[in-house]
Amino acid sequence: MLSKTQAKYIQTLFHKKFREQWGQYIIEGPKLLSEALHYKLTDIRKIYAIPEWLEKNPGITNNRHLEVIEVNGD
Repeated sequence: MLSKTQAKYIQTLFHKKFREQWGQYIIEGPKLLSEALHYKLTDIRKIYAIPEWLEKNPGITNNRHLEVIEVNGD
């Protein structure tokens, strides 16, 4: 589950100042994420995903270098 601290951190990444400060950004949406994973365009560290997406992409949880966090669709 997504903690309040994680949710606040994600919200900060919507601001350019914090993306530059931490050198991280958000890829939002299944199409952009699947392209980034396929072409290895980025150093993806975490994926926050709803259960339906995780069911459609079962192999993603086998990657040891990637933290997958299941979130609520609400």
